[in-house]
Amino acid sequence: MKLEMPKSIYLRFFELLPELHPEIKIHLISCDEMLQELGFCDDAPCVVKFDFTNTDYEELLDELMQLEINAYNTHNGENPKPSDPDYQKYLRYGWMWDWLYNAKE
Repeated sequence: MKLEMPKSIYLRFFELLPELHPEIKIHLISCDEMLQELGFCDDAPCVVKFDFTNTDYEELLDELMQLEINAYNTHNGENPKPSDPDYQKYLRYGWMWDWLYNAKE
């Protein structure tokens, strides 16, 4: 699967996705830093390739969605405590779901 994303998002994926799934490889196909240097954009646009099967993709989406469910599954529907480990994990990895959900080829 190939996705277009800002370089800062690519770097976050590159750093954090291996913590969840080291078997999923991420490749930077292209990055146009000149557009950023010339002031045409705030963050260099990149094309990134993720190496995973359709099954891996679906399982990753399910796992990322489960992070949010676990974080907000609190007693009496209260907001999660900032120190709660499930909430901390959601804050660290939950944003990935947004980038991957509509990206299927």
